[in-house]
Parts: sequence; C-alpha cells; structure tokens
Amino acid sequence: MSFPTTPAYIQSADGWEPRLREHPVLDWMMDYIDELDNKDLLSKPYNVWHADDLTVTNENGETLSPGTESWAAVLELFAPLSAHCHEAVWAAIWETPNGWGFVGHARIFANLLLPGEQTKTDLNGRKWDILIQGMYQFDFVRDATGHKGLKLRAEKVFFDPSQMLGLMVKRRMLSPEELVSRLS
Repeated sequence: MSFPTTPAYIQSADGWEPRLREHPVLDWMMDYIDELDNKDLLSKPYNVWHADDLTVTNENGETLSPGTESWAAVLELFAPLSAHCHEAVWAAIWETPNGWGFVGHARIFANLLLPGEQTKTDLNGRKWDILIQGMYQFDFVRDATGHKGLKLRAEKVFFDPSQMLGLMVKRRMLSPEELVSRLS
C-alpha cells in the first residue's frame, strides 16, 4: 500500500552555515535567530515577525491563547537570560497550502542574569552557563507584510528546562518553593 507524501527539504548543519540560506525558510530563520540572539526581536512588537494570531505551545505542552499571551510566553522564557545563542543542528521543511511547515533541532547556549561558572562551549569557542538541546515545530504563513514575505504563525517548543531551573535555584534566582510551583 502506498501513502501520499509531501516532498521535504532536509538539512543537517554545524550552526548557521551560509549555505542554509538557499532555502527561503532557513534564510528567514537565520535573520530571525540573529535578531533573537541579539535581543533586538525581544524589544519589538511580536507581529513584526509573527502572525497576529501567533500561538505558542510551551515545553510542558500547554498551548497559549493566540497573540499577545503567546508572545508573553516567549519573552518569559528568555527573561532570566543575559545572553543566548542558537546553533542549528538539522531541519526538515515542507510546503503547505498557506506557507511552510518546519521541524528542527538546535543547541541553545545561554548565560543567566546572575553570573557563574561557564562550562559549555559553542562552535565559536565562546563559554556559556547552559547548553539545552531544543526541538522546534513551526508553521509559517506567506504574508507580504512579513520579513521576506513570511510570518511565523505557530511555535511548539520541546526541551527539558531542568538544567536551567536547577542552575537558577543554585544561583538563588529562583527559590525551591518557586521551582515546585513552576513544575506543578
């Protein structure tokens, strides 16, 4: 028995290699990640890069209300970090009727607001507090008002926050009681 399939573009990577720009979604992503990691994106209205009805599904599986509530969750995720860096590992992209589907894996390096020992090293040799392996599922829509004609409509994140939360407790950025309430 055969099943209908959709062609997919699949790439592995050692970080954001220039060759990845050959695909329009990865070209968009490289600009997005640059804005995100430089924190420019976090200070702009969410609908510059995202659809007005952006939905975010957190690592705990909770899908937030579209729009500002979903964007607030993204801002909350990055709030305890003084700096961060995403390194692409692989991505699979397929065309949809309204845009593109995307699933990918990235290494996320980060430093907490309260400094400490940096033991994780990125591809550029920089030292960081934390290394988190993250998976993402994105839905992009074609939108002439968006960067390069695209906007991000839905984002699902998959990662284990325990390393970051544990380090936040150790550095007294989070009390054990606050940790328990976050995990409840």
